[in-house]
Amino acid sequence: MFCQLNQQQSHQSPFPTVWSLTNKSLNRDFAISNHANVYSREKLDIGARYFIENLPEVQNNCQVIDLGCGNGVIGLSILAKQPTAQIQFFDESHMAITSAELNINTNFPELAAQCQFHLNDCLTNVESNSVDLILCNPLFINKQPQQIILLGKCLKTVTEY
Repeated sequence: MFCQLNQQQSHQSPFPTVWSLTNKSLNRDFAISNHANVYSREKLDIGARYFIENLPEVQNNCQVIDLGCGNGVIGLSILAKQPTAQIQFFDESHMAITSAELNINTNFPELAAQCQFHLNDCLTNVESNSVDLILCNPLFINKQPQQIILLGKCLKTVTEY
């Protein structure tokens, strides 16, 4: 068997896909990028849309975690409403974290220093009593007792929305 490389043939990856997200309350459009295997590849899912429309008010300099962040639209929406928030994005997917970071850098490059991106499936390395708000898209929450204890440990005050 003989093989020969065909230098003229190339393949262009369709990723990341880019789509527009309109935030009606802020009268602003965002460019959302998704790498391969990141949920909501071409549009916002109905659960995330509802969640974004009903986000709680965030105080100045609030410490926020977007848990299971995917492409980061929840944390991005918090930054749009409260630009002084400090956001930490957590996901177990390299592609999700890369997408979230790309979306912050594209839409809020001036706020990127307030954001941290963590490849982690939960909050095992987050300091106790260090976070004001943990946001998790309802589609992905797994209410296992050990996870609830871990989430509660990180929060300064425990409240469920």
